[in-house]
Amino acid sequence: MTFSVEGALASYIQEHASVRLPDGAWHPSGLYACARKTVYAFRGTEESNPTDARTQRVFHIGHTLHAVVQAAVASDPHVIGVYTEVAIRIPELNIIGAGDQLVQFDDKTWELEEYKSINSMAFKYKDLPKADHAAQVVPYLKALREHGGVADDGRIIPPLGDGLRRARLTYLSKDDLLMEEHIVHWSEAKEVDLAERVAALEHYRTGDALPDRLPETPNKKSGKMERNWQCKYCSFHDLCWEAS
Repeated sequence: MTFSVEGALASYIQEHASVRLPDGAWHPSGLYACARKTVYAFRGTEESNPTDARTQRVFHIGHTLHAVVQAAVASDPHVIGVYTEVAIRIPELNIIGAGDQLVQFDDKTWELEEYKSINSMAFKYKDLPKADHAAQVVPYLKALREHGGVADDGRIIPPLGDGLRRARLTYLSKDDLLMEEHIVHWSEAKEVDLAERVAALEHYRTGDALPDRLPETPNKKSGKMERNWQCKYCSFHDLCWEAS
């Protein structure tokens, strides 16, 4: 028998990981990411660069941290209602997803909570909130305003209408526990942008055509153009750059 703690941890994480199988729908987390990556995932394309064990550990710690924050928010005395891991659907746009948490405060207002775990370098060098994260909350707001949702315990959430007009993006640093909170407000213009985004992706629902890759960026030292820095973290990296 060959045993290692690293191996045991890898097996544990794989056993408890949630795997998203292709479901023929668009997901908020992918709508504002790289369009080519989103289409690959939508079609169920086999990954050419599966997530390695270290990255899986990072993701798992992030999920664990989110669970602690969700419990803390649910226990706050200002929160009089809470729904966790809220499943949403927008049938007319073929969007499904799950928001981190929906809370109602003691003044009867509602707020969507989205938690993002990043590292301290991101706090130092990135402007927060990230534009794609701020855009990702729009499908959740639209769905909960117009269609309602379902919490992880099976409770049905009715359409909230104008009772829900904002989301809070909370960033948590995994390595030094820095935090930042940012409010994102709902607007009709953001919903129009969402519909246009989905319409553009729908062109690639079937067939072999692919959206453009992320644009190349200049190397800070040499100035030469090279692959976008985000590409090296993509599970379709090799496949993408072999394609036309």
